[in-house]
Amino acid sequence: MIVNKNIEKPTYVFGVPASEAVVIPILFMTILVIGIFIQSVFGLQVLGKIMLVDLLLAWSSFLILKWASKQRYPGFLFSILAYKFSQKRKIEPKGFRIKIK
Repeated sequence: MIVNKNIEKPTYVFGVPASEAVVIPILFMTILVIGIFIQSVFGLQVLGKIMLVDLLLAWSSFLILKWASKQRYPGFLFSILAYKFSQKRKIEPKGFRIKIK
């Protein structure tokens, strides 16, 4: 029996898993829109600086995600986000009550 093992391989875009590669342009566009909003509403000339920071942040996040995919960390970005925002830190049982920090 011949088994096709290509079914189990995840999709990669420039060496980064496709599910995590989508986050980079979304982050880039969100920061750019916020910079345009700040410049148009408050009249501050910060768009050039924000674009530079935006490019550096997008490039560094790409390099980190590429490094994580080489280390075979599955879902590196989403696991970090889940740990930081979704999971509780401590459970302290106090009698019949549980305190979650």
